Amino acid sequence: MLPSAVSDSRVHNILPNKIETDFQFSRASAATRVNHQGLIEDVGYFGPELVQNGNFSELGSDVVLNGNFDNGSTSWTLIGDVSIGNGVCTFFDTGSNTNSRLVQVGITANKTYKVVFSVTRYVAGRVQLIFGGASAVNVDISAGVGTYTAYVKAGGSTQWEIKRDGSYPNFDFDIDNVSVKQVDPDDDWTLGTGWSYGDGVAISTTAQTNLTCNSATLEIGKTYKFEVDAAAISSGSFGFLLRFNTTNTNIGTINADGSYSFIATADATSFRLQTLSGGSTSFSVDNISVVEVQGDRPRLDYDPINPTCPHLLLEPQSTNLVTFSEDYTQSSWIKSNFTANTETTIAPDGTTISGYDFGDGFLYINLPAMLNAVSYTNSVYIKANKNGTIGLRNGGAGSVSSNTDINLTTNWQRFTATSTASGGVTGRFLLDNRASNGYGVSDLKVFIYGAQNEQQSYATSYIPTAGSQETRVGETCNNAGNANTFNDAEGVLYAEIAGLNNGTNQRWITIGSGTNANRVSIHYNALGQISCSVRASSSAVYDANFNIGSQINNAKAAIKYKNSDFAFFVNGAQVDSQTSGTISFNAPLIELSFDSADGLSNFYGKTKALATYNRALTDNELYTITSTQYSAYSGMVAALGNYTIPC
Repeated sequence: MLPSAVSDSRVHNILPNKIETDFQFSRASAATRVNHQGLIEDVGYFGPELVQNGNFSELGSDVVLNGNFDNGSTSWTLIGDVSIGNGVCTFFDTGSNTNSRLVQVGITANKTYKVVFSVTRYVAGRVQLIFGGASAVNVDISAGVGTYTAYVKAGGSTQWEIKRDGSYPNFDFDIDNVSVKQVDPDDDWTLGTGWSYGDGVAISTTAQTNLTCNSATLEIGKTYKFEVDAAAISSGSFGFLLRFNTTNTNIGTINADGSYSFIATADATSFRLQTLSGGSTSFSVDNISVVEVQGDRPRLDYDPINPTCPHLLLEPQSTNLVTFSEDYTQSSWIKSNFTANTETTIAPDGTTISGYDFGDGFLYINLPAMLNAVSYTNSVYIKANKNGTIGLRNGGAGSVSSNTDINLTTNWQRFTATSTASGGVTGRFLLDNRASNGYGVSDLKVFIYGAQNEQQSYATSYIPTAGSQETRVGETCNNAGNANTFNDAEGVLYAEIAGLNNGTNQRWITIGSGTNANRVSIHYNALGQISCSVRASSSAVYDANFNIGSQINNAKAAIKYKNSDFAFFVNGAQVDSQTSGTISFNAPLIELSFDSADGLSNFYGKTKALATYNRALTDNELYTITSTQYSAYSGMVAALGNYTIPC
């Protein structure tokens, strides 16, 4: 692998014309990296938006003629106690108590319309809207003078009426500026029984009925990202389904208000929303989006402080629970003595952002309740006008821990705070400058970028949000090589790696046979050590471990395997060797993978170099490639190896 040798779904082998030895990479979501300029950037992969009118806001042209009554009664039919004059339409009860109404024709049968009108004078009465002969829709105008909006489903005719409500006698009011526009004029959606349109939403009131998208045509077998906002859920849940003839595939369940995102492979050419059996019968949906997942590009990430040599970054799935990670003007951010000022600077992503005066107070946003005995981590980039210490905290009232002190400087830094919940406390992202809590930095001005809260014990790469939680899906990188690539009798596996945290999760890099029965590996073990192993025909042949202090530190490791000749080198030193043991693989070594050779225990971390050698290197050669005073020994790699990510 080379620093620039990545493409959609592939990490390439250094050797030319060896496509079969490229790594197959997968990450079905967006992600960010630090580029060679030290700036955070998106690694995009989505196709164009397929859904038309996903926010249900598209309207047709106004079908009302003379809606402002400037031309008197032209285009209108007046029935009963209704008159037009002086630019308004008056509904006034003369005592005859007729079904007074204002009538036009020109709507399309069975379509939904958005009706807007103004009440310019009000004494008494109510309004009913009757479209196409359908049942009347009541509009309460008792609030008096103002603008009123209603959504009406037409019946089978082209006539529509504004009628006084006969249940309320002694009516007396004036209306003006009548507008009638068809909702979803291009028929991008089909409303099933119990579905209707509201103000920029689609509303369901009946279980197990459909809202079907007509505008998005999917291709069976392709992968898509589906997004939807749900609100006003009465109880239960509803599903986001793909439909193909009579087959339904539920790709996700929604049971609370919020924004949702699902990744699925289409088994149909269209999709629909439907309530589940026994689920909620009252909710609304908005901002429906479907885009194709076109390619998962690996991330060659750079150190933001010294962006000279990249590493391949592989991370697990994680969600940013902060819904507005860059916009602190939103009302969901609670502020005390935290106010915007006119100063600007360049943010870590290269954009221009504004600053804030941070007095004796705080900035926080509430998050979902923290789960018992689960770790959560806040992270944020901050640049200040002076050095000073403030607090960063990820729990609310009754929190599991006190603030973590963070030391601000005049340069951008990313700060983190981790704590483990005792259960039930409110999650929170909080910055604290209160003197009562031991802070109170005076005349403090700050720039803030990239607020993030994750349900895990360390911070991962930045996940931007803009109104909803966002998830970066876990990455896999495997299936490089074939039986002709590796030497089953002898060789070396070399890696220059660092962990994302100093944890106890096992993370593997292996040459294997497709199962863990036969493999050569370098990995971090459950004790936090760097380890190596050779396993043949399901039996352990060689194992070695070495304490490296902290897994987040860069380590160069190499395992040599050969009958009665095994060794483990770490950072230029031989830390273990063995002069016994016979290698007898019952299946050939066929792939190099960032996992335990069986698709489990994925390696999540930073890889600066990775190489395999098809002979057992000498001790001097092993010292050379693992020594910390040398960069990757590219000459030897070119002569003997298959893979590398050299600087």
